[in-house]
Amino acid sequence: MTERPESEVDIGEDTLKIGPSALHWDGQQLEINIDEVTAPLPRRIRGNITVAPQAPLGQAITLDASGDHRWWPIAPVSRVSVNLSRPDLQWEGFGYLDSNRGAEPLEDGVKTWTWSRVSVPNPEKPNQAPDVAVLYDLVRRRDQSRMVFGRTFDAQGNVTEFEPATVQPLPTSLWRMKRSVASESASPAPKVLRTAEDSPFYTRSIITTGLSGRQHLAMHESLNMDYFRQWWMKALMPVRMPRQIW
Repeated sequence: MTERPESEVDIGEDTLKIGPSALHWDGQQLEINIDEVTAPLPRRIRGNITVAPQAPLGQAITLDASGDHRWWPIAPVSRVSVNLSRPDLQWEGFGYLDSNRGAEPLEDGVKTWTWSRVSVPNPEKPNQAPDVAVLYDLVRRRDQSRMVFGRTFDAQGNVTEFEPATVQPLPTSLWRMKRSVASESASPAPKVLRTAEDSPFYTRSIITTGLSGRQHLAMHESLNMDYFRQWWMKALMPVRMPRQIW
């Protein structure tokens, strides 16, 4: 989305508008209306996305001792409907929605993290929303301590904690970003199937990983805030995210 000045932002109890795009919560589902121009190649993206949680909204999890940074799995098990007119794209299926928020810039509290979301379908119930497992591996900046945890969410709102398997390396990205994922050693080695986003400080990829005795598809991301803090990196940001000055 385009970075816009304060005058272009309107925040209400159940609505957030940023320029011509908006999010609205009607008590049952989240409506996302998008009207943007992409970068660096300018192309219009316009349409609607609906996120309907299949379970009660989750609870925020504190990522540091001071409570300045929190991860909120808002709707880890959701039905998602995508209806774009530009480009012409329609899709329905199960999806995921979360949020990170903090009392200070993220780079002040976090050094690196890797995160992955694994859909765990039930073969006996192919039409039922799959369970969702989330793996977090975070290094805090102030004390260099590490936080590793796993959570599984189901469509009934149950949350189960689990100990992630041994972390295994993944190939570095084109920008030489290091990647890794917790994957069971008895499963085939994890693989990167596709890299959807590759930058000097962030990658987002589709991978395979071992969990609960089986190999699964997963959405994976790596974040390095040491790279993000570099002045040259911040100078490049407007190339990928348009910025409206006034």
